Amino acid sequence: MFTRTRSHSLGTLPAGKPKAANSNDIHYPETSTTDKKDERTEINRPWQNDHIQTKRKAELSPELANRSNKLTKTTYAVTTHNRFQDLETENNEGPPEQHKEPKPPKPEPIFVTGVLDIKKLKELLSLITDNNNYTMTTLRSGHIVKIMPADIDTYKSIRANFIEKDVSHYTYKLKSERAYRVVLRGLHSSEDTESIKQELYELGHDVRQITNVRHKDTKQPLPLFFIDLEPKHNNKEIFNVNLLNHAKISFEAPYKKFDILQCKRCQRFGHAKNQCNRPFRCVKCGDDHASTSCLKRPDTEATCANCQGKHPASYKGCAKYKQYKELLLTKGKSRKTNDNAETIMKQTRHHTIETAQLNNLINHLPLNPNPNIPSTQVTRPLKPNTLYTYAQAARQKDR
Repeated sequence: MFTRTRSHSLGTLPAGKPKAANSNDIHYPETSTTDKKDERTEINRPWQNDHIQTKRKAELSPELANRSNKLTKTTYAVTTHNRFQDLETENNEGPPEQHKEPKPPKPEPIFVTGVLDIKKLKELLSLITDNNNYTMTTLRSGHIVKIMPADIDTYKSIRANFIEKDVSHYTYKLKSERAYRVVLRGLHSSEDTESIKQELYELGHDVRQITNVRHKDTKQPLPLFFIDLEPKHNNKEIFNVNLLNHAKISFEAPYKKFDILQCKRCQRFGHAKNQCNRPFRCVKCGDDHASTSCLKRPDTEATCANCQGKHPASYKGCAKYKQYKELLLTKGKSRKTNDNAETIMKQTRHHTIETAQLNNLINHLPLNPNPNIPSTQVTRPLKPNTLYTYAQAARQKDR
C-alpha cells in the first residue's frame, strides 16, 4: 500500500534545518551577518530610547514647487523715496552739541549778630568789597543781619575780614568744601584703612578720611566704614565699585538723621562751632568762657546758657531745644503745604482756562441757525463760568 509522508507544519518544525521528504535535500539560504540586528537593540529598556524617529518631510507636487519658487524669487526691485530725508540732513548739519559747563556753587550766607547800627556795618563792608557784590536783609529778631555774597571769593574775603576784626557772626561750610560721605559695607573691621585708601585712589577717588563704625551700645567694631571723599565730579561713580581688596563689597549712601545741630562755642542751635565767631558760652555754667576752661564743681547745679534752667545747655529737654525743634517741624510741614498749594493752583488755573475757552465757543454759536427747526427745540447756551461736557458742546455746535 502506498504511504505518504506527512509534511511538517510551521509549528511542528524541528529545531535546525528541516529535511525534505525526498532524497533531494532542500538548501536554505544562509543569513548574512549584516542582516542580523545588533544585540543591544533587542534589550528592552522602557526608560531609554536612543533612536529618535525623524519625521519625513512631505514632498510637494511639481506644480506647487514651481509656484513656490516663483513667489520667493523676484526679478525686479521697488524703489522708495523718503520725502522727509531733506529735513533729516538739515538737522544733522547743525552745530555740534556743546557740553554745558557746571554752574559754580553758590556761597553760603553770613549772619552778623547783635547789630545795633547798620551804617557801621555798611561802612565795614564797603572797605572789604564793592557794594554790588552782596545783598543784605534783616531777620525778624531785629538784631541779626543776613549777608548774601555774590560769589565764593567775596564770601571768603568778608569772612576772613570779620574773623580778623573779631566781628560776631556765624555761617555754614561751603558746599564745595564739604566731604562726600559714603558707607562701605562688606569688609572686615580689621582691614587696613591705608590699603583701602590706596586702592580707591587708583580708581580715581581721593579719600579724606576713613572711620570704622562701632555699635552704639556695645562699642564693638562693625563691618562698616564711613568714607569721606574729596568733592569731585566723579563722586557718584563710587557706587559702581563692587570689588575691593579681593572682597565683594558695596557702597551705600548714609542714612539721613533728623538731628538738631548745636554749636559747642556759643551753645546756639543751627550751626557748628567751626563756622562760628560769636562769644563763648559754657555748656555747664552758662558763663562767657569756653567749656574746656570751666571751673564748676560736679556737686554744684548746672545752668543752661539758653533758658537759664538748672540743666546743661546740651539737655534735650530744654525749653529752647523743644521750641527750635517744633519750629523746624512746622517749617517742614508748611513747605509741603506750599508745594501742594502750588499744584492745586496750577490745576485750578488750567481748569479755569479750559472753562473760559468752552464758554467762549458756546456763546458765539447762533441760537437758531436752521430756520426749519422750531425755536422751542433750540438748546440755549448754558450759564457762563460753568464746566460743560463734550456732548453738550458738540450738541450746541451741531444745532
